[in-house]
Amino acid sequence: MNRRCRKCFFKKVCHKKPSYKAWLKTYTKKAVTAILVIALIDLQLSYVLAFIGQVQIAESLSSTIATTIVGVMVGYF
Repeated sequence: MNRRCRKCFFKKVCHKKPSYKAWLKTYTKKAVTAILVIALIDLQLSYVLAFIGQVQIAESLSSTIATTIVGVMVGYF
C-alpha cells in the first residue's frame, strides 16, 4: 500500500524520496544485483578450489567471473 504524508495526501505524487525497495523494483536492477551477488559468491569458491589444490581451474574460473562482472557492469552503467 502506498502511504503518503499529510502534505501530499491529495496530490498524485508525494515529495518524499522513495524507499530502497521501491527503487529496486525494475527488472534490470534486480537482474544486475542477482548477477553481482552470484558472481561474488563464485569468486569466493575459486579461493576454495585453490586451497584444495586445483590452482589451474581456480585461475581460469576467477578470470572468467571477473570478465563477466566487468562486462555486465559496464553494459549496465
